Amino acid sequence: MGHVPVGCTDLEKITSLKAFLHEQFKIKDLGKLYYFLGLEILYRQDGVLISQRKFTTNLLNEHDFMNCKVTSSPLESTEKLKATNVCPDSRKSINGYLVLMGDSPISWKSKKQATVSLSSAEAEYRVVRQVVRVLVWFERLLAELTVECPLPIHVFCDS
Repeated sequence: MGHVPVGCTDLEKITSLKAFLHEQFKIKDLGKLYYFLGLEILYRQDGVLISQRKFTTNLLNEHDFMNCKVTSSPLESTEKLKATNVCPDSRKSINGYLVLMGDSPISWKSKKQATVSLSSAEAEYRVVRQVVRVLVWFERLLAELTVECPLPIHVFCDS
C-alpha cells in the first residue's frame, strides 16, 4: 500500500484510526504531511497553505519556460506577442487534458508531443491514450481508498 494522508481536527480519532490501521497492515506513521500528489503543504500559525509551486516549476522547466519574459495575466493591452515567441514553427502538435472530479480539477497537462503526427486524429489518439492511463491510475487509487468511482468514466475529445 502506498502513502495515504489522514486528516481530521479530532486528534483522538486520528490516533484511533492509526492504531487500527497499524493492527491490520503494520503501517508506519510518516508524521506531518509536507508533499502529496503534487501538492506542497506549509503549516503556518494562521493556518495551512497548500501550493503547487514545485509542480509548476517542474512544468516550466520541462517546457524550457523558466527564463521567459514575465508578464501579468491577462496580458496588458500594450503587450505584443509574435507566434515565433510563443511557439516556434513546428509540425508537432500541442495537446493537453484536464481531469475533473465533480467540478474540481485534479490533474491536467499541456505538452508539445515528442513526435510529429501524420494527422490531427493521430495526435488526438496519443493524448487520449495518455489521459486514459491517468484515469486508470486515479480509478485504482480511489478503489484503494474505498472511494466509489462511477463507471464508465467519460472521455471527451475535441479536434
